[in-house]
Amino acid sequence: MEKIQLLKNNINKIYKWINPTPCERRLSKLDKAHKLGEKYFYKKKYERAEKMFREEINLDPEWPLGYQWLGRALLYLEEFDGAISCYETAIKKMQELRQRDPFDPEYKRGLKVLCEEFKTLKDVIRQVQEEDANSK
Repeated sequence: MEKIQLLKNNINKIYKWINPTPCERRLSKLDKAHKLGEKYFYKKKYERAEKMFREEINLDPEWPLGYQWLGRALLYLEEFDGAISCYETAIKKMQELRQRDPFDPEYKRGLKVLCEEFKTLKDVIRQVQEEDANSK
């Protein structure tokens, strides 16, 4: 009887290992959405990338990188207001993460990169808008 119980316990452990928890499934979907979004982005399929980054944000609205990448895709789709909004949200979310863990160097570096990208994004948008105005 003891051997049977031991076998059942081991089977349950293996079963739990094979079948991910709901949290693990959500993280897996999040990772898949992000990787697909990046793949489409680098293939210049910005509409598809946008869709995947929106899915990523739906899965985890607190994670700043989804907003950052969505902002990049929207820039290429010339949806400038949306791109700016995404970067503002990404910076806000990264600041919140930094406040929760001020000693994590990744958050500090991530915030710096986001702010630099945002400045460049605004410069590019201003340039495009000026060129459009001059061509009219």
